[in-house]
Amino acid sequence: MNPKINVKNTWRIVYILLTVVIVLILIMKCREIPSEVMTKEDDMPDFKFNLIGGDVIEQSDVDVDKFTLLWFFNTECDLCTAETEALIDSVTLLNDCQIIMVSLEDSAKVAGFNNRFRLTDLPQVSVAYVPGENKINTINSFKIYTNPTLYVYNMNRSLIKYKP
Repeated sequence: MNPKINVKNTWRIVYILLTVVIVLILIMKCREIPSEVMTKEDDMPDFKFNLIGGDVIEQSDVDVDKFTLLWFFNTECDLCTAETEALIDSVTLLNDCQIIMVSLEDSAKVAGFNNRFRLTDLPQVSVAYVPGENKINTINSFKIYTNPTLYVYNMNRSLIKYKP
């Protein structure tokens, strides 16, 4: 055996393994993993979302006489689409609930989704998007790491259920 060839091959293998390890570490660091999850002790965070109709909705606008379903969705998410269809089919069961559907996408995509399902025709549903400057704050405040993510708040704006 020629020791020079083995040393050369060994360094190549070490280099390849090191590269793979570095890539895996970078991938793991880039994944959005929540530092913590919402708990029942969490109150509704302050927020400011733009409604599709042009108005703004804030935490102070939430109807305190109703439960609030705050639902973060993505227009290209198959599960979000299926859940939206289920919501439309059972919306009459949710008369005592204010439903705020929110997307982190741009207004045109959210408006298209709204038009497709005619969501704003439903009196208890508001469809909104998060303006660019508020996206990071919204993600951190609500601890969003996947879509859909659902939050149910009682009349005191205290979290009852959190479902990522």
